[in-house]
Amino acid sequence: MDNSGIGEKEYKLLSQVSKDPAGTQREISRQLGFSLGMTNLLLKRLIRKGYIKISQLNRRKVKYFLTPAGIAQKIKRTHQYLSYTFHSLKEIRAKIQTLLLEEYRKGRRKFIILGNGELADITEIALRNLSKKDIKYSKVAKGETDDANSLLLITNPKQEIKNDKTPSLNLLDAIANFNISS
Repeated sequence: MDNSGIGEKEYKLLSQVSKDPAGTQREISRQLGFSLGMTNLLLKRLIRKGYIKISQLNRRKVKYFLTPAGIAQKIKRTHQYLSYTFHSLKEIRAKIQTLLLEEYRKGRRKFIILGNGELADITEIALRNLSKKDIKYSKVAKGETDDANSLLLITNPKQEIKNDKTPSLNLLDAIANFNISS
């Protein structure tokens, strides 16, 4: 029995089998967007590794189920994914805070977060965590502002800005071009 880790496709297959153990290979392949041949190959590999077992329901129908080792692998991959995601979110928040501190040092005290969603929420958290009592911010869904004293923090590049009187910073571009030495 091979106890080495599993790849992304194998993880997706383990997750699908845990959701629908009675699913056919054809149904599983359709759900995951894999070819039937790829699904068959992955199932055989996971069976060989001891992560999945087969129960023959009748001559043509089988039921797949995760073994304790399969459940452990699924949990391990989920933990790795969550750890990576939390690390990435902390890194993005830190980059945003650095960008905001840069603006603060330039004298900027008012910010408008434009948009809804995860990046807008992370930006709001970053502003709160700066712990600067003289910073004021608001959150708006649409780019309808004419406050030349505020910095418009764009969290969705597809967001339409109604005027150009308010200075703006596209956070996705700024994060992508962020230089650690800044």
